[in-house]
Amino acid sequence: MNKRSDTHWVKRRFDRITPYYPWIERLLLVPQNARRRAVEGLQLGPGGHVLVVGCGQGPSLEALSKLVGPEGSVVGLDLSGKMLQRAQRIVEQKALSNVELLQQNLFQHTPGEPVDAVLFEFSLSSFGDRTEG
Repeated sequence: MNKRSDTHWVKRRFDRITPYYPWIERLLLVPQNARRRAVEGLQLGPGGHVLVVGCGQGPSLEALSKLVGPEGSVVGLDLSGKMLQRAQRIVEQKALSNVELLQQNLFQHTPGEPVDAVLFEFSLSSFGDRTEG
């Protein structure tokens, strides 16, 4: 079995690397404007509803929150509680009242309302195999 398909392994790994994650992204040469371009590409507007899969420490939450406005919603999912703790700080510091964070596997998530867009924050392979467990 591939380790990345084991959600417990993924959670422990990202909990462990949380303090270093911004540096890891730089080492992996993630383009500085990649997230901004991805958010713009969603073409969201006021009242939109977006699901952020693997929201991590929340680098896109503020931009998404502003795009959808008070009538819209942003739901961030992540397996790592430590990553979500950092994202929660952003939500609180920026008073992002339309953002909800959930420590949950994508494959167990049932949206409360239809979503207009889904943003994978470099996380496509980090939620395991939906056919397992």
